[in-house]
Amino acid sequence: MVSGDAGHTRRTDGHLRERPLRDYLGGEETLFHVLTNHRVGVERAGEETTQIRPADDCGAVAGLTDRRVLLLVGDPAGHDGDFVASLPYADVTEATAAAETLTASLRFETTMGATWSFTAREADVDEVAGFLADACDGWGEVTTALDDLDDHCDALADALDAANWAAFDERLAAAESALQTAREGADEAPVDGVVDRVERLSTDLYRLVRDRHVGRGEELLSEAERLLDDGDFEASYDRIGTARERFQDATDVATTHDADDEPAQTGLAAADDLEATVAARPLEDAREAADAVDETADPADRVAALEDALDAYRVVARLVTAEGSPFDGDPDTARTETETVIADLVAARVECARERRAAGEWEWEAGNDEAAYELLSAARDDFDRAVELAAAFPPGDADAIRVERDELVEDIDPLVIRYELSRANERLEN
Repeated sequence: MVSGDAGHTRRTDGHLRERPLRDYLGGEETLFHVLTNHRVGVERAGEETTQIRPADDCGAVAGLTDRRVLLLVGDPAGHDGDFVASLPYADVTEATAAAETLTASLRFETTMGATWSFTAREADVDEVAGFLADACDGWGEVTTALDDLDDHCDALADALDAANWAAFDERLAAAESALQTAREGADEAPVDGVVDRVERLSTDLYRLVRDRHVGRGEELLSEAERLLDDGDFEASYDRIGTARERFQDATDVATTHDADDEPAQTGLAAADDLEATVAARPLEDAREAADAVDETADPADRVAALEDALDAYRVVARLVTAEGSPFDGDPDTARTETETVIADLVAARVECARERRAAGEWEWEAGNDEAAYELLSAARDDFDRAVELAAAFPPGDADAIRVERDELVEDIDPLVIRYELSRANERLEN
């Protein structure tokens, strides 16, 4: 007999035709006892009794693991290759091991109504009998719970791959219940290695839970990046905060359940980096917009660029004046830089208005009423915007601009009346 070491199965290699006993074990399955015979094989009794005997140059092997009984027969007649029967302890209602003259007899009654018998050459079976009693009484329930946990972990892995957090959380409750059942049973099971296996599966489960939190955190960071690109700075910052909570959840799970927390730490570092980027972006965008104005020569394009810069600085002002603002900058800086943009914008609007007025008057004298109307109307709009800004903010002389605007309106009134009347007549004729 072999106890507790699957590496000692080499002596069974000659009993089987296709592959040795060790190849039938699961990845974390532990072999505790091995018994053999050369000619008897295995007997199965139910509605009928069947004797499964090995080929002349083979034998039979009974392996008792931490999960089941494996009964193997080398190349019996009527079978294509070796015969294999697997009896989980959860399915074994009674197991006995008794010494006979020069041999030992193992007997397993199953929930399916079948009874399996194995005659072993080994005669000292006291240790085996004790092992089977412990395994079937205490390990069967644990095996069932761990099998359920394996199924739950497979489903959790699928939900994780699909980023289906609702399905994951729903399944997690059942998985933790199965783990609790297995852990309670393992505490009472005297079989060596039971507690270790339960804890290994517990670690596997909570690695999935860790990865669930990491996955959701990464998803939230992606949303934050998209919101940042859209200029929704506050929502982006909020998403990062929620992502950090998920990464912290992952760290807590990993620490509590002896799992590696490196993925969570990587996520937290990514959240810190993105948070710094978001906090700095509004002021950076505003300054870049203001700097871009210097590269604009056309008056109309310069006006548009300055309006964009002013919009960006208004966002900065709103953000940095909010209570507990996390964004870079301060109200004084925002005000000073905004006033500079407004002063430039007032001057650009006035310059653009004068150029459009001059061009419009030329078109008017040339008899191009439509072109003149559009240019002079645009000039009036430029003056209106310049007056609005100069009146609301320190830069600019609103009164002087208003005088120039009123002169334009007075001068173009005849054109406006004539042009709008002609358009109305055209509509009536059509």
